[in-house]
Amino acid sequence: MDFQNLGKRAAVALIGVPLVLICSMQGGLLFFLLVTAIALGSAEEFLRMAKVKNGQPRRSVVFFGIVCIFLLTYINQTEMILPFLTFFAILLFASEVARSGNNAIVDSCVALFAVGYFGGLFSYLLAVRELPALVDVPYHAGGEWIILILVSIWICDTAAYLVGTLYGERKLAPSVSPNKTVEGALGGIVGGMASALLCSLVFVPDISAWHALVIGLLAGIFGQMSDLVESMFKRDAGVKDSSNLLPGHGGVWDRFDSEVLAVPVIYYYIRFIVF
Repeated sequence: MDFQNLGKRAAVALIGVPLVLICSMQGGLLFFLLVTAIALGSAEEFLRMAKVKNGQPRRSVVFFGIVCIFLLTYINQTEMILPFLTFFAILLFASEVARSGNNAIVDSCVALFAVGYFGGLFSYLLAVRELPALVDVPYHAGGEWIILILVSIWICDTAAYLVGTLYGERKLAPSVSPNKTVEGALGGIVGGMASALLCSLVFVPDISAWHALVIGLLAGIFGQMSDLVESMFKRDAGVKDSSNLLPGHGGVWDRFDSEVLAVPVIYYYIRFIVF
């Protein structure tokens, strides 16, 4: 086991985890700014990786699209996202027409993916935090749900890493991420479920133990799937980490990759099954 790398991860977590948890409970503008910064930082790392494939869309256009989706989600105007995407596509294609050179296919596809992935999917963190207004529960409950989800995903990641390192033998997806194992994935799912159950018992009273176990299961399955998706892109770009911004973790996208697919699934579970 790489104890030096584990120590770096722990040091970053000691600073980052309290910050994220405080912003989650506070909600409002503070959480909006935090999640927007995470999405834009992750998108920047993706755009740098895309250069390997000669994809260089206008950053200003991509960031504009992401921020607008976050704003619409924050003010509970998600029904306006589809009309906005229509406007955004027109803006994007107009900007490509005005550019010199001709790499429009790659640049347009990279830009549309970045806005959909880092804007559309990441915005579900905001959607969960603002969900209490739609299901008629106290606003602080959204912060509790965010913490339950994040803790489940983080514990899943840690459990998968530890179990995989100590007991992993069978490769999970060797063509995408050679170090991940079936044993590690199963350990991660168990860790996610156990941590979600504990959270529901300690500080999330409106989520039953049964629902918490399902949320932990979803976090374990889709969190690890989301991690494999990022690994697929990094492998295609020939990089180990999305950046070296966070010691022991890699980049912003590396740290929050698991949330991209897990949070949207859990959002719909909470909205339509739990309530």
